[in-house]
Amino acid sequence: MQVSPIKGKTFRPSDWAERLAGVRSQFRPGACVRSHLS
Repeated sequence: MQVSPIKGKTFRPSDWAERLAGVRSQFRPGACVRSHLS
């Protein structure tokens, strides 16, 4: 598995879920509304 830098940080396989959630939350309609998961 290749490791690549993202935003100055080294990507770790364990980071994928956190990064995906962060990216998706920026583009979600009503992103400023808190959900029960946050």
